[in-house]
Amino acid sequence: MLEPADASHYQRRAPTIPVTITGAAGATLAVGVDGQTFTLAESTRPTIACSNGARLRVDWNRPTGEFRCEIERGAFQFRIAGIPGWHALGLSDQASAFQWDLVNGAVDIHNRSTIDPLLVVLSSHSLVSISPGAAFQLKRLNDGVFSTAAAAARWC
Repeated sequence: MLEPADASHYQRRAPTIPVTITGAAGATLAVGVDGQTFTLAESTRPTIACSNGARLRVDWNRPTGEFRCEIERGAFQFRIAGIPGWHALGLSDQASAFQWDLVNGAVDIHNRSTIDPLLVVLSSHSLVSISPGAAFQLKRLNDGVFSTAAAAARWC
């Protein structure tokens, strides 16, 4: 929801909430949200409630390294600790899955939503719209430079 901050622009009443995912496939995975840190065990699906009313359900498949999330309410920015320069934006009723390789700086993002696109912002000021059911891959080459690949994603 937006409110007028002054006559020239609008300001979000409830800003996006940063979500930082720490860990790698086969290791302990932690999720930092709204000043709280959650350690995920395989086959648990905790719902994380934030102070502004936003809610997020997370799941982790340890053998495959796939982290899944479903946003019940709110706006979130997802980042993987150790792979800087990008973030994914998720909104209410969206679902996504992430897999990553910290050694190579690579991330696979899959939009599991059925209606809305998932947005990814790269540090080079590129915006990627991932269509429902589509996947997007990025690999960090150095500061602000990425190699990317997509299946049914649109560049904006």
